[in-house]
Amino acid sequence: MRGRPLCMVCLIFLCVTGILVKAGVISGIPEDSWIALRKLASFETCTVTGMAYRVEQKETNQIIYLKQVQLQADLEGKNQFMLPVKACIIYDKSFTKIPIGAKIKGKGKIKLFESARNPGNFVQDFYYEKQGILCSVFAEKKIEIKAKSAPYGKLLTWLVGVRSRWNQQLIEKAGKEAGGILAAILTGEKTNLEPNIKELYQKNGIGHILAISGLHVSFIGLGMYQILRKAGCPFFLAGAMSMAILVLYMLMVGSSVSVIRAVLMLSIRIGADIVGRSYDLVTALFAAAAVTVIWRPLYLKDASFLMSYGAILGILVMTPVVRRIYRGSRKIVNAFLGGLGLQLFLLPVMLYFYYEFPPYSVILNLIVIPLLTILMGGAIGGSILKLAGEIFAPIVPFAFLCEGLSSISLSVCRMILRCYQLFGEWCMELPGARIICGRPGMWQIIGYYSILFLLSFVTRKIERRERKEEQKIRQTVGIAVILTAAVIFCITNFRKFDRNLEVTLLDVGQGDCIYIRTPSNKHLLVDGGSTDLKQVGKYRIEPFLLSRGVRALDYVMITHGDSDHYSGVEEMIERQMSGVKIERFMLPAVWRENEALSHLAAEALKKHILVGEFQPGRGIADGRCRLLCLQPGIEQSQWETNEASLVMHLSYGTFSMLLTGDVEGKGEELLCQSGKLSEITVLKTAHHGSEHSTPEQFLEQTKPKLALVSAGIENVYGHPHPKLLERLKSFGIPVYNTAKSGALTVKTDGRKTTIEVFVPN
Repeated sequence: MRGRPLCMVCLIFLCVTGILVKAGVISGIPEDSWIALRKLASFETCTVTGMAYRVEQKETNQIIYLKQVQLQADLEGKNQFMLPVKACIIYDKSFTKIPIGAKIKGKGKIKLFESARNPGNFVQDFYYEKQGILCSVFAEKKIEIKAKSAPYGKLLTWLVGVRSRWNQQLIEKAGKEAGGILAAILTGEKTNLEPNIKELYQKNGIGHILAISGLHVSFIGLGMYQILRKAGCPFFLAGAMSMAILVLYMLMVGSSVSVIRAVLMLSIRIGADIVGRSYDLVTALFAAAAVTVIWRPLYLKDASFLMSYGAILGILVMTPVVRRIYRGSRKIVNAFLGGLGLQLFLLPVMLYFYYEFPPYSVILNLIVIPLLTILMGGAIGGSILKLAGEIFAPIVPFAFLCEGLSSISLSVCRMILRCYQLFGEWCMELPGARIICGRPGMWQIIGYYSILFLLSFVTRKIERRERKEEQKIRQTVGIAVILTAAVIFCITNFRKFDRNLEVTLLDVGQGDCIYIRTPSNKHLLVDGGSTDLKQVGKYRIEPFLLSRGVRALDYVMITHGDSDHYSGVEEMIERQMSGVKIERFMLPAVWRENEALSHLAAEALKKHILVGEFQPGRGIADGRCRLLCLQPGIEQSQWETNEASLVMHLSYGTFSMLLTGDVEGKGEELLCQSGKLSEITVLKTAHHGSEHSTPEQFLEQTKPKLALVSAGIENVYGHPHPKLLERLKSFGIPVYNTAKSGALTVKTDGRKTTIEVFVPN
């Protein structure tokens, strides 16, 4: 950092701000404002006024983003209890046309954003809080426009219109799938992007092309600047015109972190040319980061910020290390090693936020990135030709030529996108296509980056000295060995060395899902479904498992054929390529008499998953840990679905737990009469804590030390029922509920048992 005073100041500022953000000193909203906001959310109707700065069109509604917001509680016709907030969003079903910059007014119910309910889940409240957005409002009536937009707002409205027309044009000319991808790449609009395509790109490590980034900004801004300079424009005029176009583009596509970073750094580069100074990449990087953090401090904890700025920093840090390993002039080898160095630098960030990394992404990016320039050029050129054809429609030959060239250009784009898809699908089928490691500990991340920075520093020192060939070989081998050791240290999931039994009752809303990790690192899942959450497998169960480093589930068991116990597992069966693999699928003995369970078994077999059944007295043994089936047997085939639920007894040392599914009625009576019940440590209460489940006779025989309930927040069934809670209280049994505490994790070494809640009350 010697000779870079601005860079040093920015670095110190970023470090201090990072510490304050981590400590909670800097947050999106003060605590007293949170209290007031929660109070406002308790009212049935509130009035919201603010200035619209963004509008997104969806299928069923439009989302209006407001700033300079005023929230008011409506009490007996009087506007009372006012609270100003930075920003909020309104869900509007009336599709009122809202100009950007207009002051609007709406009425509706305020809803606070959800926090994560399980480890590894999406943190919705932070996602919006980092943007200064603190709540949402579901409009009950048509939105009122109180004041029209200013000239600046009219410019933004025009740019939004340009973006919308451009997206529509791409979809019309290139087709819905290819047009949706091109719209995401060129304008940042992901509404028409197919979810399976987006996931395919992300899983293969090429999802970055779907975000407006430095490549886009360089293509447009730097390309324009260089063209103008070659045309003889003075530095200042070329720079001003290029930056004007770039700012308009940024306003059109949105101010994402990657766009802001690229625009700021390019501005510094062009500014250096104008004033006749040399451009310093390190100073530009940290200066841009500091400006971004001044604007949005919480971005320091954001994946997009860390990935965007980390990519440039990775190039700076890893270049000398990679150059030391290979000094040749072959471009393909240098490109491969450069990509590898970048991936190694971003490895902890990828694992922390996404829990896995694609090892073939370096090779895939060698194909994708060179073609991306052609893809963008073809899409922009095709769009311009299409526009020219419309403008000069009266000149039939010229319009016909433009239309033909536009179609050819976009056809080339479709071919490139098809290649991306085929290469991505092929890579996903290769062995080791996904290395799932789970979220690393902070101590692993700090240790890993300490090694990388030290290695980069030492390598730079070595570069300055003349060495004999033998010494150079030894140094290269040493660097490679240290780098390999650092990677192994970073990707090692140290949880597998934990010899405790771990049982987690996931919060899946109104449903059931239990994850079990045995002392010898076997992974089991009992149920996985929900009635009030869509795609619970993709968005709640799989992220939790991936964050724990679960590559495959050894056993998945379904207790009975109600969708709130299997809907998520059904998703997971379909997502074997991109989700968490299932080795064995276990069902209760009565599964053949149940249509839903029979269908699940058939789907599992199609995906080459072994299917088995549990008989009473049979189970799974893993050292001292045992999971034993108590019931049902084949003789209970004609019972009601809940009555014939699979009931299992989990034991490890002196610890024991009863997993009851939705058993009730005759099922609980049979358990009480069978003599199979004994005193247990933990009870997973049956049927989400319904009124008549877990009767007194059952509690007298089991005498649990604590009870766990899986139920949805404010569910329509009123689970857990007050009468059940009263029964448990009369026996002195503490109750933990996922609706209140999120995921519940029980850990035991076979003697001592502890419980952890994910959401503190």
